[in-house]
Amino acid sequence: MPAWWEQQSQQPQQPAGLPAMDAPPAADPFDEHLAAIMAWKPTSALPTPALPSPRSPGLMSDAGNLLKRGYAGTAQGINWLASKTPGLKDIPNNIIDLQGNVDYWKEAAANAGQALSPEQQAADKKQFINDDYSMGDAWGDWRSYAGGAIESIPGTIAGMAVGGPITKGLAALGGAVLPKLGIGLATEAATGAAASKALPRLTEKAVERLTMGSGAVGYGFGEGLIAAGSDGAAARDLVMANRQLVEQSSPLFKQLTAQGYSPEESLLRIADTVAQQVATRSGLTVGVLGAPMGAVFGKWFHGAGGERIGKSALGAMGIGAGGEALQEFPQSGFEQFYQNQAMQDYVDPNQPLMAGVWDASAKGAIAGGLMGGLMGGAGHFTQGQTPQGLPSPDALPVEETALSTPGGI
Repeated sequence: MPAWWEQQSQQPQQPAGLPAMDAPPAADPFDEHLAAIMAWKPTSALPTPALPSPRSPGLMSDAGNLLKRGYAGTAQGINWLASKTPGLKDIPNNIIDLQGNVDYWKEAAANAGQALSPEQQAADKKQFINDDYSMGDAWGDWRSYAGGAIESIPGTIAGMAVGGPITKGLAALGGAVLPKLGIGLATEAATGAAASKALPRLTEKAVERLTMGSGAVGYGFGEGLIAAGSDGAAARDLVMANRQLVEQSSPLFKQLTAQGYSPEESLLRIADTVAQQVATRSGLTVGVLGAPMGAVFGKWFHGAGGERIGKSALGAMGIGAGGEALQEFPQSGFEQFYQNQAMQDYVDPNQPLMAGVWDASAKGAIAGGLMGGLMGGAGHFTQGQTPQGLPSPDALPVEETALSTPGGI
């Protein structure tokens, strides 16, 4: 660029014929201060105010979420069992989407578990008996005791909701049939015209045995049915959650894929096979082992009469706690064993059969003992009421005498 052009461009040009421009005013001091403030930067980072940490769920929240998880697990099991039951599994999805319900309740159970406090989640992972048969750290955490008992409440209620009506129906049926067969009858020591009008009645002992037998069948069946659904659904979830293990270790998976099934189809077939084997074996075992306490529940909750089981409420609670603990110890152990067995049969041949069995037995006994104690206390106050549909021995106008048949109950 020529030097003369730079000189011209650096000087303000005054148009011809106009008055000369005034010099620009001096800079405003306020603008200088504002610019300095805007350009200031702190030499060190300012402290960030601490936000309050979210409150950990309390005891009531944990109790509610444990109940939700137990309820969701029970509902998932019932829907899974219905989806495998002839006559129910063929219901169109637009009427009842059983598989959709299984997935929904599975997610609901998972959400409830995630909402538990860190302390309760840690307690759930603790063991009462370790795999090396040493005592675990769950014995020193009261949450490990309470968590299992609270979570088992919905399943217990569901089992009794199934078993109760069955027990009542069997007792009423027996009350109608046995007198016609001449079994377990008491005769009235009436004379004269009254003797010809005497009606057959079951003895108090016959009523007691009938009701307790009905309870053994009804409550045993109800408990076994709920266990079959819950254990089957849990076994299926276990297989689906271990897809990599299935693909690497399962001989059946390799066989199915070699036959032309896709990996997804093979996984689903194995999951269903494992679930059905676990459900069948667990349901039968739980039902049989639950029969003795089912008989006790029949006497407690269906008015068998006769001598009380436990002379006081405290005694009944002790009998209920002990009976349920003794029942749940083998039940829970067998449930875990059957799961291990099915995994060994169809997923991983190296699966140890006894893994977690003793810990499951201990957890089941503790939860069952706590629940049994509560039911024993309730049963103490309902025992002695005559079940609907059965004639009351106390209604006899004259004292009972001998049984009418040598083979009576």
